[in-house]
Amino acid sequence: MKTLGILGGMGPMATACFMERITAMTAADTDQEQIPVIVYSNTQIPDRSAYLLDRPQAENPLTALRQTAHFLDGACDYIAMPCVTAHAFYTQIQQELSHAVLFNMVELTVQSLKAQNIKKAGLLATDGTIAGGVFKESLKNAGIESVLPGALSQKSLMALIYRIKAGKEPDMAAFNRILQELVSGGAERIVLGCTEISILNLKEKCPCAVPYTDCMELLAEAAVAACGGQVAQKWRQMRKSIN
Repeated sequence: MKTLGILGGMGPMATACFMERITAMTAADTDQEQIPVIVYSNTQIPDRSAYLLDRPQAENPLTALRQTAHFLDGACDYIAMPCVTAHAFYTQIQQELSHAVLFNMVELTVQSLKAQNIKKAGLLATDGTIAGGVFKESLKNAGIESVLPGALSQKSLMALIYRIKAGKEPDMAAFNRILQELVSGGAERIVLGCTEISILNLKEKCPCAVPYTDCMELLAEAAVAACGGQVAQKWRQMRKSIN
């Protein structure tokens, strides 16, 4: 099997959730059938959104991202970065690597949407992801229009995301209002474009009129398959049911 490196800490709970998702997604009866994983939860990586929004005195996270990737590079074959906003620096991080391949969670998500012939996707993401154009060009090139929350809803979404980062229970009614706004805007899929949101398991806690596409889930599936693990049948069936 190949070894997976996790460039984590953004935030730490999302990193732990991603590790749990990988383990649950793998069809394994023994320890040895799980893929080898090295986790570097670097909680000292500066705030990505603050920098991308050009806030005064915001520290550039790229140096810490490169250093963390370099640490994993020699020991891993693939690297997964379960933070969508950090993908604004994807190209620069990949250039730092001499051995490992860095998964592109954004491209995996867009490919999934395109395969389902989606034309309008509702995007739940951080201000930094939106300001940094992390999804913009990829969606445009795939012929997919993004449906974004209005200004007040986006502000509410950011408050919810940082509440999750703080380990506090978010207001699910507020999530539901944002979801309804995206559906009313014509969204055919709701993209969970922030790994903090993936923690919530909205599929069960907040049913929506249209299916969810979870970026973290797609990244976990790609990582398991690339490293030689067997994706559990229940996950394959779930993916088939929404395609």
